[in-house]
Amino acid sequence: MAELYVAEGHRGQGIGEMLVRQATRLFAERRVTLAYVWTRPDNSAAVKLYSAAGFEPNRQLVMTWYPVDPSVNS
Repeated sequence: MAELYVAEGHRGQGIGEMLVRQATRLFAERRVTLAYVWTRPDNSAAVKLYSAAGFEPNRQLVMTWYPVDPSVNS
């Protein structure tokens, strides 16, 4: 699974929980030994969702670089 989003109008209905539960079941069936999720620390709903599913925070620092789009500064 690469990305998981629930449309804003459908949040708070347990859809994310159901999707994560299905994903972790699939991981278990396929004997996946490690799974990561990335979310912003200030996204409390996502942190709560993933924590409830058994994911634990770590102290990894992720730094991202994007090439400058010359058309932005034009």
